Amino acid sequence: YSERSLYAEGRVVQLMDLLAKRHETYTHDGALWFRASAHGDEKDRVLMRANGAYTYFAPDLAYHLDKMRRGYDQLINVLGSDHHGYAPRIRAGLEALGEDPGRLEVRLVQFAVLYRAGQRIQMSTRSGSFVTLRELIDEVGRDAARFFYVLRSEAQHLDFDLDLAKSQSQENPVYYVQYAHARIRKPLPRKRGSRS
Repeated sequence: YSERSLYAEGRVVQLMDLLAKRHETYTHDGALWFRASAHGDEKDRVLMRANGAYTYFAPDLAYHLDKMRRGYDQLINVLGSDHHGYAPRIRAGLEALGEDPGRLEVRLVQFAVLYRAGQRIQMSTRSGSFVTLRELIDEVGRDAARFFYVLRSEAQHLDFDLDLAKSQSQENPVYYVQYAHARIRKPLPRKRGSRS
């Protein structure tokens, strides 16, 4: 779903109108605020700045409302742990709009830090410097990527050593498991005269 489409289809404006009709907004210092604290959030949230620009929260809430109205039983958001404050504001918005905030499940995941040649690979989504999962799989292979990610829970920090994941040595847990699997599948030699 494109954020641009939420604006093009008028979903953000519809959200603003609906919140205003429900008396869930007010103006302060030229900005339009949502009464989030009345619905369990720690503070009220700006929807539109004094300069007329929407905050990220406005299209995010419009998107969640749209998903609710399309009839999904449960919404699941997977977010980086740095977005832990996001869930209460979206739930507050859904409640203010008459939707059941209990239908929203938010899973917080820790970051994976990639290392190459012992050096941390610097990444930043804001600057556009990051490695996609597809690029990671292309580099280390599907098995290694899966194995290293399931080695830890999503709540645990992951240091992903690219060189280790590609190495064919017993230090690489993926290689070790694959080697053990191959050995296990190797047929045992039969004794002469044995039927089984």
